[in-house]
Amino acid sequence: MLSNPRRIERVGLTLYLDASRNAPSLAQYVSIKESAYEDRSDPRYPIFEPALAYETETGAVMICDTQKKVERYVQVFNGNPRAAIRAVNTEENDPNACALVNVSYVQGPDVSMARSSSHAFRIVPIVVVSVNRSSGYAPVKPALFFTPVEIKELSV
Repeated sequence: MLSNPRRIERVGLTLYLDASRNAPSLAQYVSIKESAYEDRSDPRYPIFEPALAYETETGAVMICDTQKKVERYVQVFNGNPRAAIRAVNTEENDPNACALVNVSYVQGPDVSMARSSSHAFRIVPIVVVSVNRSSGYAPVKPALFFTPVEIKELSV
């Protein structure tokens, strides 16, 4: 399966990356679980370092290309995600600064929290690994984005 140390393969819902791959942006934000090759005596599995496994999530998610833009999104969010995306993109003078997308991604640990007047969010880095096209999910070069994850607050 992993015949090329720089090749990414998706097996089930787990993404396997060879440990020799140089990916500081992934390692910085994503917790890594080690996984060994199935059968090291099988010539289909070259002897490299152990593979690294990342749990992937799939679905619609709001992303921005920087943490600062997600924090601004949270500030202007009033319950309407499209309006908040439009506001940030207009302020940044960039129609692609933030977007609502349907992708497969690897989620990293929280990097900060942000609040609007009535909502609280965790800011989380994600690495997008595939996008949903009309023919299904298609792999893409892994790219780092940031997303807000709403925190449900209860009054006491």
